[in-house]
Amino acid sequence: MTFILPNTSYFSSSLFKEIVVVLGFLILLTNQILSLKEIILPKKAPLLFILFLFLFLQYLFKLIISFQDLFFNLIYISVFFLSIIFGLNSRKYNQIILIHWILFSLIFSALISFLIGLNQKIRIIESPYLFGVSYNGRATANLGQPNQLSTLTLMAFFSLFYLKKYYKINKLFFYSIIISLIFCNVLTQSRSAWLSVILISTFFIIKFPDKKNVLSVFCLNLVFWLSTILIPFFFNYFYPIGNSYTTLDRMKLSSSRFDIWPQLFLATFDKPFLGYGAGQVGLAQIESISNVSTRGEWFTYSHNIFLDFVIWYGWIVGSLVSFFIISLLIKISKSDLNRNETYLFVIILVFFFHCLLEYPYSYFYFLIPIGIISGFLLKLKSDDIFVLKKMYLCIVVFLSWLLFTLFTYQLIELDEKKESYSLQYLFKSSVKPIQSNLFILDGYSEKLDIEYLDYCYLIKNKDKEFFRRVAYRYPSTVSVSKYYSTQSDNLKNAENIVQAYQVISNRVYQPHIKKCNN
Repeated sequence: MTFILPNTSYFSSSLFKEIVVVLGFLILLTNQILSLKEIILPKKAPLLFILFLFLFLQYLFKLIISFQDLFFNLIYISVFFLSIIFGLNSRKYNQIILIHWILFSLIFSALISFLIGLNQKIRIIESPYLFGVSYNGRATANLGQPNQLSTLTLMAFFSLFYLKKYYKINKLFFYSIIISLIFCNVLTQSRSAWLSVILISTFFIIKFPDKKNVLSVFCLNLVFWLSTILIPFFFNYFYPIGNSYTTLDRMKLSSSRFDIWPQLFLATFDKPFLGYGAGQVGLAQIESISNVSTRGEWFTYSHNIFLDFVIWYGWIVGSLVSFFIISLLIKISKSDLNRNETYLFVIILVFFFHCLLEYPYSYFYFLIPIGIISGFLLKLKSDDIFVLKKMYLCIVVFLSWLLFTLFTYQLIELDEKKESYSLQYLFKSSVKPIQSNLFILDGYSEKLDIEYLDYCYLIKNKDKEFFRRVAYRYPSTVSVSKYYSTQSDNLKNAENIVQAYQVISNRVYQPHIKKCNN
């Protein structure tokens, strides 16, 4: 459901979608816990608390700029872990039907997204309330990015092969869906999908080298690559409005991620032990910027999961987290998977390959299904698990619902603050400040204050650290200009952020010092 909901421009384009998917997962998790007598966990689960302590340490040392960033990182890690627990217990108690429903939902979402993506190309219906816009002629459906849509279609593709064993599916219907998913993937012109297809095809041939399997892989590849070449040509010829790139054009185009990687990699050595703080890739980019850095783009993620870990946590903890992810993949791959379970493992691989070039791990609607499937495939021995009393996990779930409710309440309060500021800015000479206790969403709240409130009011009521914090976390013309003005007695402190903003905005920019009457 969340894959096909329209994007919003509300603080984050995917925010509403992610709230819905977390709500759905909490309902599923609550139902599972209430229906089971006992819950099993991996024995290494307590190691998670060490990472939590490290995050709190980063926050205490002010590496994590706002409590909001700490909160989001704790929640992402916790939800992924809980989704693994959900999948692990679904297998133990033979609740395979839950996994089937998740896979069916992936297929349904991908097919609806195919129709939306096709509509983006031929423009039968144009409605910003129903559909997202295409990405330079590439289909995105309602996922905002072509690569996300391509990952969804590949996950749905292998979900269909897995479910084929359990349900009688008409051959014509089966192959119609297969062709539709391939067609949808081609519309995205995603190079990460091309890489995934090559690597997964190689994996299948090595895993199952029998003649029938090799022939099947060859035929599917033939259809995919011919479609990749011919379909963009077809659309460019018959629908010249909103032309898409040809496949050759896509192969020739460079990517900004390859330009930013060297800069961010070198930046990790400036803070090798504690890192820049969880979620602070943008800060690492700004602090390591130079005249030869990537221009015209500000990165909140490095587009590589392992580089993100090292930037966030430093080399020691970042390497340990990376080792855990790789170990999880290896453990699943070596857990005596049958042919059908291999399709589920490939869904994880599709996500993982995408993580090497993008950041799908920052979206709950990818993270939760991947966590559940990973837990379902984990075949842990009795020595590798321990039984947790139901009462303890009930407490965790209760706290999860409490946090979800509190977050939703603060989100509504933040929305009211934004709406009030916007209306005052449009129709009044000055914006009256709103005193609110948005401790969870303190970063967004401070961003609104610095964007809308008068500088002279802010300088009297906020310390200089407030201006620096917002300028580095949310660099914009307004935040940089106001921070620059606070440093009028020592402009050298502000020159770095000004130069960095010139690079990421790709324009000449020199702020003016604002002055206030005493």
